[in-house]
Amino acid sequence: MSENPLTVFQIEPHSWWRDIVATSLSRWPEYRLLGAATTGLEGIEQALALRPQVVVFDWQLPDLDGRDLAATLLTIAPAPQLVLLTDQHETIEPALVTEFGVAAVVSKNTRVSEHLPAALAEIRAGRMYLPPALLALVGRPVRTAPGVPVPAAYS
Repeated sequence: MSENPLTVFQIEPHSWWRDIVATSLSRWPEYRLLGAATTGLEGIEQALALRPQVVVFDWQLPDLDGRDLAATLLTIAPAPQLVLLTDQHETIEPALVTEFGVAAVVSKNTRVSEHLPAALAEIRAGRMYLPPALLALVGRPVRTAPGVPVPAAYS
């Protein structure tokens, strides 16, 4: 295990995706999965207790939508970096991603086991991670997650 692993918490209603994330992160000693929740409210409660550095979440949850979850998670001090793991990144409003402080978007339609660790590495380096199609649509971010600078491509 890495001396200072990046702590990660997941909020995902589908057990199959929770298992994929857990398996993917277990291969990388620089990341430590603290746990997972199946609903937004449960995830907020556990994130408050565990204080992860990163929260990986699905945009569509049974009890909250991604906007409400992201806005609430960003009120935690210190605020976690947010990684959106979704199968609907093509339909997400680019402004919603940047306005709600999402530092990375990983599509469930890609090799999550490769893209999630890459996204976490970018976050650790202080950069955003967005799929190329979304990056082209985002334009200049309204704001990024706390501690994440605007990517050079937007300056």
